Amino acid sequence: MRKLLSVCMLLGATCAVNAAPQPVVPVADYPKQNTITYQLSAEQWVNTNTAKVDVMVNASLDQTGMQDLQKKIEHSLASIAKVDWRIVQFNRSESQSGLESVNVLAEARIPAVQITDIRQKAEDLSKPGIKYQIADISYAPTLAEMQKAETNLRNQIYQQVSDEINSLDKTYNNGDFYVSHIEFSLNGAPMPRAKYDAAGGVNMMVRAPMAASPGNVSQKLVMNAEVVLASTVE
Repeated sequence: MRKLLSVCMLLGATCAVNAAPQPVVPVADYPKQNTITYQLSAEQWVNTNTAKVDVMVNASLDQTGMQDLQKKIEHSLASIAKVDWRIVQFNRSESQSGLESVNVLAEARIPAVQITDIRQKAEDLSKPGIKYQIADISYAPTLAEMQKAETNLRNQIYQQVSDEINSLDKTYNNGDFYVSHIEFSLNGAPMPRAKYDAAGGVNMMVRAPMAASPGNVSQKLVMNAEVVLASTVE
């Protein structure tokens, strides 16, 4: 049973096991185990050819100008880069002169080849009453790119664990080793992972935020795993 669950976990498969409920076994009667604890590591570079660009728009205008402001901003953003812009912040307040002060923050992922003169493009859009400014440019990989790399690294480690189990079973005849515990960390920090324990099953953990330095188009991921293999002593 343990062997089947271990193999299913490593291969990412879903296994249905039909078994009658078992009575609770006292701790003193638990079978003795041989255990092997060791660590594995795998690394991968995550490359991205886009950057997240934030554009800040500050405007002062009367009520008539407010009616067409969003359309004007969308048209101006398209002239900076023809991508899918998202307005993520829109604040407005009334000044003492009776004009509306508007602060807008828009963001988009833009191909790196279009970043070269993007600050100048924003400045060229500015005119009395409205100012466009590049607030931030970040070359951190996208969430999808990061998750794909993390999946590849986990699969590499799963394969190494599977190879280790096969080697142990050949070295120790009828050892019937299985995964008792495996826990992952990414660049030294917790990550979205399946923390597997033979006794408790699989528990999904929550990602810890990862920092990426602006300007980097490649990010190196190092995944570590603490592995415990076990075999029941007859």
